[in-house]
Amino acid sequence: MINNNQGKMLRSLLDKPSNKINLDRLIEEENGRRNLLIEPTEVMFKTKNHFQKQLRMRHFKLELLENKWKEIYRPKKAIEAE
Repeated sequence: MINNNQGKMLRSLLDKPSNKINLDRLIEEENGRRNLLIEPTEVMFKTKNHFQKQLRMRHFKLELLENKWKEIYRPKKAIEAE
C-alpha cells in the first residue's frame, strides 16, 4: 500500500475525507433560457472556457492608485519578467 498509493494512505492516516467534484452535467443560460448539457466533451469545453475567462490577467491603471499602493504594485527589480 505504501508503494502504490501514498496519497490514499496519508488521507487515511490523517483521517481526511476525499472530496471530489464530478463534472458530468452543466446548466448553461443563454438569452434567459437554461440548457442542460450532458455531453462530456461539451461539458469539459464549457467548464474550461469559464475558468479561463474568470482567471485571466487583470489590467488596471497604476496612475489611479493611491501613492502607498503604487509602490506595492510596482514590478520588483529582483524578479525577472519571464
